[in-house]
Amino acid sequence: MEDRIKVLNMLAAGTINVEQANQLLATLEDSEATDNRDSESEIRVRPERPTTAKEPRFGAFTFDQILQMGAVGVDPSFVAKVRKSGLTDISFEQILEMGAVGVEPEFVVRAREAGIPDLTFDQILEMGAVGVDPSFLIKVREAGLTDLSVDQIVEMKAVGVEPEFFSRMREESIKG
Repeated sequence: MEDRIKVLNMLAAGTINVEQANQLLATLEDSEATDNRDSESEIRVRPERPTTAKEPRFGAFTFDQILQMGAVGVDPSFVAKVRKSGLTDISFEQILEMGAVGVEPEFVVRAREAGIPDLTFDQILEMGAVGVDPSFLIKVREAGLTDLSVDQIVEMKAVGVEPEFFSRMREESIKG
């Protein structure tokens, strides 16, 4: 998870572009899947050890989860906002990623209201990492750019091109 956050921070800083970030994230996912398969085979070979004590729980969270939240600056109110906004199908690790890159749960709700109801988790992170906000999405729609993909919208914002520029370019190309 730490590597994913580093990739998203590099995207937000402009060190890499969206395509490069997607490639890095895909490579990390492949690597994690291989590691998991290796770990599963190791677990089968090892004899089971008796558990001595359960991990202490603090409400809905374990001690380790609370440590992880504190390390990336995610407080319990952020988790509550995630759940309240309807994001009940995402994992604890995904909540940490949202908090680490500064994606507010309200963004998802407002993005849906702006006409993009079926965002994937990766799209939410990408949009949040480059600062796409619902007002930008509304500008995209108002400029008549309804045929753009989420990746194209993210790329527009990442390079600082406003929707009105695309709209003017379309108008000029039709005239000329």
